[in-house]
Formats: sequence, structure tokens, C-alpha cells
Amino acid sequence: MALTVSHDADFLNRVVNHPSVKPYVSLGFKGDMDLSAIVADPANVFLANEWGGFLLVARPGYVYELHTQFLPEGRGKPAYEAGREGCAYMFTRTDCLRIDTYIQHGHRATERYARAVGFKHWGSAEIHGHPCYYYVLTLKEWARGLNLCQQQHSLQS
Repeated sequence: MALTVSHDADFLNRVVNHPSVKPYVSLGFKGDMDLSAIVADPANVFLANEWGGFLLVARPGYVYELHTQFLPEGRGKPAYEAGREGCAYMFTRTDCLRIDTYIQHGHRATERYARAVGFKHWGSAEIHGHPCYYYVLTLKEWARGLNLCQQQHSLQS
């Protein structure tokens, strides 16, 4: 299913509080998470499909901080395809020049996913006492990964 811009905070809250998702996104936060105010902020972008999506929180300098959450049915290839689609949306339909994300140490599948979509490891950070890796995707690096020559060659055939 394709991503759509969503303002459905209830859906996002159900996904982030789901037992199969919360351990990966909560950084130890106890109780139910409520992202309604973040979704309501017009500067932020929530791209959703039927299994979850991407919450991109606007930061200064045309940077967006990415928060990824998918139910198990939407992980793997569907999440990879959604990630590529989400990056295309952010870099072509918004003012985004860079997307930053943090991945807790030990979440190797999430790291592989980030690298597969094009993110580069830029360093480490600690968030609420949890060590994390810092990954970044810039507009320039995203554009380099488009492989336009291959697509153009296919169109000429």
C-alpha cells in the first residue's frame, strides 16, 4: 500500500503503543505514548500506510528527524519500499534537505534497513540514557542513489 500524508494521530498512537512496536520506539518510556500534538503541528509530516509509517519532525535548517514505526505485517520489503517512497516525498514535495534518525544499539535489523534505504552512519548519541547510532540521509546522497542513468536507459529501449 502506498504512503499517504496523514493527520490520524489515533492510528499512529495505536501503532507506537502496540507491544510489537513500543520496545523499538519508546527508549524506555513507561505508559502509553501520545504523539497527537506532534502530528497536529503543521510543520511535521506523518506519512502512513495500513501498517504504520514515518513521523518526520521539523528541525531548524530544513532538517527532519525521522521516527519509524511499523506493525510486523509491514516490516521487511513493504517497509523498505515505503522508506524509499517516503524519502522521495520528503525530498521532492517538502523543504527537506536532510533526514536524521536515531537507532538504539542492538537493533541490527533497523540499522540494515536504514542503510538499505540510503542512510549513512554519522556517529553516536545518547537519548534518555539509551545509547543510539545517529544516521543521516541528505538530499544530495538521496539523489545520487536514484540511478537515473539506468532508468533513462530502460526508457530508451
